[in-house]
Amino acid sequence: MRVIEGFAPWLPGAVGAALSLRFIPGNRWQKITAFLLGFACAGYLGGWLIEYLEVKPDSLTARGISFAIGLFGFAMVLHATQQIPEIFKALLDWFKAWVGRITPGGK
Repeated sequence: MRVIEGFAPWLPGAVGAALSLRFIPGNRWQKITAFLLGFACAGYLGGWLIEYLEVKPDSLTARGISFAIGLFGFAMVLHATQQIPEIFKALLDWFKAWVGRITPGGK
């Protein structure tokens, strides 16, 4: 019984992550990865958001937040990972411009 009580806060996120699999293309391993990432986002990001917004952890609102983050968790992770090359490019461009300003002759 204690196992069920300990898992109860994670259940809405798991359901949201499971429902998102219907809309994610890919093979079985990609879908398993998507489920696990959505579930982890719901547990950790959802828990953080619930705490930050000072929502009662046992409330329906907290379950809704966890469900929504589980549903869209994989999409958030996918979008964030697609931005990494762009961030590195922007940092590299900034570094090159900085080096050009401090070196004699701009080279």
